[in-house]
Parts: sequence; C-alpha cells; structure tokens
Amino acid sequence: MGLLGLGMMTACTNDDEAVNVNPNDGDKATAQIMISVAASNTTTRTETAGDSGDEVAATESENNIKSLTIVLADANGVAQQVVTPEMKTEITTNKEIRATEPFNITPGKFYVYVLANYEKNKENISPVIIGSTNMKQAFGITGTLSTANQFFMSNADKVEEVDFTVDGTDTEVDDDGTDVTNGEKVKLVEANIERVVSKVTFNNSNDAKFEVKDGNTVVAKATLQGVSLINLNKKMYIVKNKVTPTGITTPSWTNSWYYAEDPNYNSTTDLENNFSQAEAAEFSTPAEAVFYCPENTMAANAQLHGQTTGVVYKIAFAPENTIYVKLANGGTDAYSTVFTKVLSNANKGDITETIFDGDLETSDDVTEGSFYVYKGLIFKNKKAAYLYRAIDNKLSSQDGSDVITEYQGYAISAPEDVILYKGGVCYYTAWIKHNPTTQASMEHGKYGTVRNHWYELKVTGINALGHYEPTYENATDPDDPKKAKIQVQATVKKWVLVKQDVILGQ
Repeated sequence: MGLLGLGMMTACTNDDEAVNVNPNDGDKATAQIMISVAASNTTTRTETAGDSGDEVAATESENNIKSLTIVLADANGVAQQVVTPEMKTEITTNKEIRATEPFNITPGKFYVYVLANYEKNKENISPVIIGSTNMKQAFGITGTLSTANQFFMSNADKVEEVDFTVDGTDTEVDDDGTDVTNGEKVKLVEANIERVVSKVTFNNSNDAKFEVKDGNTVVAKATLQGVSLINLNKKMYIVKNKVTPTGITTPSWTNSWYYAEDPNYNSTTDLENNFSQAEAAEFSTPAEAVFYCPENTMAANAQLHGQTTGVVYKIAFAPENTIYVKLANGGTDAYSTVFTKVLSNANKGDITETIFDGDLETSDDVTEGSFYVYKGLIFKNKKAAYLYRAIDNKLSSQDGSDVITEYQGYAISAPEDVILYKGGVCYYTAWIKHNPTTQASMEHGKYGTVRNHWYELKVTGINALGHYEPTYENATDPDDPKKAKIQVQATVKKWVLVKQDVILGQ
C-alpha cells in the first residue's frame, strides 16, 4: 500500500495533501466538472437477483456533494495530477445538480478518477491520494466513509482515458446545468459515480415479539431488543472491480449484473486482521437503525462466519416453564435413575428433590429472567445445571457418590460449558445476503455487501435459542447453516446513483 513512482510527482509540495495543479506557463486545458443525480445506471440488477427491481431515491444527506477531487492517472493507474477545484455556488432550485468552477490542468492523455467528498473522508482512507499514488492498489479503511453526511463516492464504471487538449468544444455550465453566458469553452467527459459504502436497514418494529415453537407447541417467547453489525472490511478499491469467476457455474443473473471484487475477496485466513468488529458492542433499536458499511464481497468458498458482514440481533428469550430440564426422583430414564441414587446418598449436601424447580439466585450478574444452559438444555438455576452436568459425566454411577464429588468440585472450579444467559438475553447472527432468493448452497455471490446497494432485513421467525455472546460461534464455519436459528427476509435495493458529466478543456 506504499506510494509508487515518487519521481513522477507533478508540482507536489506536500506529501500529505492532494496536489492542486494550476499551470501558469505553456499550454493549458480549462476543465469543469458537472454532477447530476440520475435514476438509473448501466448495472441495474434484475429481479432474479433477489430485489424488487426498483431503484430507491436517496435522502438529501446521502446525495450531499460538497467537494470533488479529480485524479488524472496514466495507464498503470499512477496519479499524474490531483486537482480539487472550487465548487460553483449552489442553486437551491435544483440541488441534484452540482458544478465546479473552471480550472486549469496540464494537457495530455489521462485516465480520469472522480472522487466526491474525498476531502472530508481522507483521514479514514490510507494512503493519502497525492501525485504518484497508485489508484489501482488496495486502500486501507480506518473509519466511516460517510463523514458528516458527506459520502465518499467514486467512479461507478470503468475509468476511461481522455485526451485533454487546449481546444474545447463545449460551453461552461452553471450549477443548475445551464450554459453560462459568455462562458469558457470546455471539453465534455462523462462519468458515473456512486457511494463506496453499502446501506443496511431493518423492517422490524422496536420490541417486536415472536413465539418460538417446537412443532405446534410454544416453548418460549422472544423479544427483539437491538441490532448491530459485525465483520466490516478494512480494505477497498477506489473503483469497483468487476470479477469474472472461473472454474464454477455462475448464476444466471450475473449475465446482466456482476459481483464486485474487493481486496479480501479470497480471504480464508487471518480474518481477524482483515475485518473489524468480530463482536458487536453497541446495539441500536431496529426501527431507527441505519448502518453504512464498507463493500465486503467474497468468493464462494470464502463465505465464512469470520469474513462476511453480518447483523447481530439482540433478543430477550423467555422460556416457557415446560422447556426447563427437570429430573424426577424415582424416574425411569437414565438421568433420573442416577438422580434418585444421589438423593439417597447421605453425603448429598444441598442437593434436594426440588433442585430443578429451585428459585434463581440473583446477583449483579444473575438478574431476573436469567437462566443457565448446558449442551443446549435450559435450566432454571445454576445448581440444577451443575447437578445435571455432574450426572452427565458420571452416568454410570453406582451409588451417586462420584456425582456428588463432581458436583461439589464445581464450587471451587466452575465448569466453562455451563453458560449463564443474563436476563435471558441471547444473540443471533444473520449474514447479509446479496442474492437472497437463491436456493443453492454457498452459491457464488450469495453473501456480501456491494457498494451503493441497500439491504433491508426483516426477522420473520425465531426457531431456537441463540448464542450467549454477540458474535459467531466458529470463524471458519460456512455461512449457509444446516439449520437456521433465526429466519430473516432480505430485500436488496439500489440507491439512486449520482451521475456526473465531466467537462474539461478550453
């Protein structure tokens, strides 16, 4: 991620800042950039890709363009000139069109990279873009790319080569796109730009409630408390890379729309260093939550828990009384038989016949609604869970004494596999699907977040108890589960893209 070709820098006076190139001597080309918001683009998804086929209007803040940075690069992507022109005074009657003041550049053939709001976001992108920066390299992401509601945007399609000459054939335009009377002659170059982030929202009300069923029997009630994201990509390409998969059968929808490739596309190792937030820390209420996250795409075999951007749902799980594990004195099953032996042992201590119905012992960690889990089984209190575990380890006990010894030892060394669900809170991870309608397992392009796409998720059902921590259970597990604990309906939408006409020349 270092800088290339430092000897090729053009008028660079500060390695930490973008270079404004304004030739004073010799030939010069007068340039102007015009931006407009368009309702379509050349890479619209089809309905078979899993969305409604409609493009969705962006909010005013999502279309907020305050500055443009123009990078003129050679065929290798190495920046030769970096210009940050002044913007024209905004005309309020049409905020969806913006234009720069005319500015000068050195003539020549260059590939044009157009970056919106880079000045506001550059502290979160490394390295800083200057003359000689390799625009095709992987850039690091150290923070959000929507600083102060100014979204970082870049070319949506491939970067075109343009021959900038001193002879312009077009007329300077104002901020509303109309010709400027007696304006300068400029050369027109067209380019589309788009946000480099994805948007994630939730179609559930706050405190949405669900019934957890075993067949037709309700075994628990679940209440949605919050949402968060995990596994955010730490790297990006400035311009979206089109990937053509080889060696696999590609879905039919890729014929009209492609899946982007990012620097971590084939990652299957070192996931902790490639992706941030492997555990969710803060949770937002679902109805108000709007997240913007970096593009995160992956090859089919790299769709793993530790790599895919996911949504963590925080759920309050309240078991019905019938779901708690209970052993009966005199029962005929193997576990109850050992329990009966323990109760008959003179050294049983605090083990009573009603231990499995005993009250929860509350403390700072153990609050109302808490319960304990061992091997997926739910217990009302810690003593019941501990005794069951001891019986499970000593199921061949002859008189219960070895069970009692095991149980009493837990007071000194608590078993790690008896898990407290404090307040009954548990967590469910749903991996964001870019192609949610496919039924194929681990299909190419099924999971991931692609820039300028909007993912709306809705919980439609809870099938089982969730995890006790706000993260995945195994980083290398594939994203397609054998049996999903949570049902989430996904809708993928396109934002309205920001389309710009770039007018350069004299």
